[in-house]
Amino acid sequence: MADMLGALTDLTLRLHRPMELHEMLQLIADRAAQMIQTPLVSIRLLDPAHRRLVATCRVGRSFHRDREWAYGLGQGLVGWVAEHAEPLRLGRAEDDPRFLARPDQERPIGSFLGVPMVSDGLCTGVLSAAHPAFDYFTGEHEQQLVLLASLVAPRIEQSRRARVAQLDELTGVLNRRGLDAHLPAILEDDRTPHPLSIVVADLDATADDAALERFASVLCDSVRDTDTVARLGDRRFLVVLPGTSLPLAERIATRIRGQAGATVAIGAAERAPGEGRDELVARAAPVR
Repeated sequence: MADMLGALTDLTLRLHRPMELHEMLQLIADRAAQMIQTPLVSIRLLDPAHRRLVATCRVGRSFHRDREWAYGLGQGLVGWVAEHAEPLRLGRAEDDPRFLARPDQERPIGSFLGVPMVSDGLCTGVLSAAHPAFDYFTGEHEQQLVLLASLVAPRIEQSRRARVAQLDELTGVLNRRGLDAHLPAILEDDRTPHPLSIVVADLDATADDAALERFASVLCDSVRDTDTVARLGDRRFLVVLPGTSLPLAERIATRIRGQAGATVAIGAAERAPGEGRDELVARAAPVR
């Protein structure tokens, strides 16, 4: 018990430090796996409409090939936990009538334990664990996971709301508020890989909402997880490329132009020492 309380105290202190939402979720999943000694933990958050449970992070190899599968509210074991906002502990998960058999399942699922994450009286996600052995999880494991979920759920929701406020509603990339929070941190952080380059892209004035959504997807698919995509204005987008020199940024810009077609004007620039964001963006003037 003392070890568990110490682990929870340490986790609580770490969660008060600045970190991205994905870092926070992974930290929680890792700690959950350690606490209940299981190789398989996942966190799924409900989307803003509270209709689907979206996979956000996991510990261990997924049971399924499609790792991005989103369970509907009430669908499968995790969907039941979210719908009823109650813990669920099963010694033989696949024998339960609530279990959803999926065609992409790659190996058997033994024991299952899922607990709701509740903030302001509303279930916002599910913290779940599995173990290849039957009848592995105990009542003590369940209590530990319930306690962990109750401690972290408000912090997760606070971070998620802050993140949502920084996203463009149409395209899902960063908006100007998100960029104001993100790019200065990159410019000022000594740990940011150097050099740093950007790509600026302007869509044609005829681009409608559907075209903007498609182009945002092209941008996100064209860059690494460490890069940043933001919407600067009605039809202008910015890609921030840490650790990228100008020649590579120009190749990325060419690839984006090839995927988007003639409807985009695009430019690139590498940051000069001490250069601010506005000056950098101005130098990356898009050309057709």
